[in-house]
Amino acid sequence: LLILAWTVDETGTSTEWSSLPTPLQRSFMLQSDASVLLIADFSSVQTDASAAFRILLDNSVRATTNTSTAYSMDDRALSFHGVSRGLGAGAHTAEVQYKAQWGSVQIAQPRLTLIEVGPDKLATRAWGGDEWPSGGMELASGRQPTSSMLVLADLAVQTNATADFRISINDEELASTGTAAAAV
Repeated sequence: LLILAWTVDETGTSTEWSSLPTPLQRSFMLQSDASVLLIADFSSVQTDASAAFRILLDNSVRATTNTSTAYSMDDRALSFHGVSRGLGAGAHTAEVQYKAQWGSVQIAQPRLTLIEVGPDKLATRAWGGDEWPSGGMELASGRQPTSSMLVLADLAVQTNATADFRISINDEELASTGTAAAAV
């Protein structure tokens, strides 16, 4: 587990992909082949116009997100993640970058977390489009949890007036949340 965090608030104005004003970049060494989960989060993001963010691993894009058309985004927390499977032993570099549509982007307390797991220990599932699969999203890893398990659900956009979400393992609810007449 590697966490790189700044306790500063920064403002950037680049309209091209750029490092954060104080680069959120870290080199690390893997002793053997592994998979890596990369999580970037900011305690708040405020923009004059739309802004985009991405995570690079060895100069390859592993995750992207944006504030969409949230003009004058008012101090909202932002989090996103990506994965790299089968990463070889040796030195690697991870970085978070941004770009603004125009104007400025204010970023508070940026953090980059890297979690190394065995090459066969990372299971993911993604769905695209506007339609949910019947019965919800399900990932069957084929393994019983024997010690600990990290479960992330990333719902990029939810536009229904209200909705409820839950994470469960073997029908045991671990977490739930809902929206109340708001798009997230």
